[in-house]
Amino acid sequence: MAGKLLAGSVLAKTSAVILGGKALFAASGTVIVTSWQEAEKLLRKTYNGVSATINTPFGRRIIDSLSGKFARESKYGYQGLSSFIKKEISKDSFLISRGYKVEWHFYWSQVSNTGGPSGPLRKALEEAGIKIVEHFRR
Repeated sequence: MAGKLLAGSVLAKTSAVILGGKALFAASGTVIVTSWQEAEKLLRKTYNGVSATINTPFGRRIIDSLSGKFARESKYGYQGLSSFIKKEISKDSFLISRGYKVEWHFYWSQVSNTGGPSGPLRKALEEAGIKIVEHFRR
């Protein structure tokens, strides 16, 4: 099951292809999903999480996968430090101050053939104390 293979890893050691809601595994070291929606579904399934919304002083934080005090965000393809993402980081920093552990999971996009955070985004996440998990090999 994907959860047992991916849980707790910083880089997935296997790959999964999502077809019809099921994860198929290969040997490339990259988790392959077909859309951001599939990435969110895989994240929830992997960590037995639920989609949730938590109010913060910076606005409502929609969490892709909440499991107890673990809040996980799914990102599909390459992500830069946009104003929207800066707001998400502010909300996540608030959650961290309230005892939550926050992780951002990055999945490779087959559409753009890219994945992961930009340098400035990686730095912002690290400074905020947000764990970065990449489900692909560079």
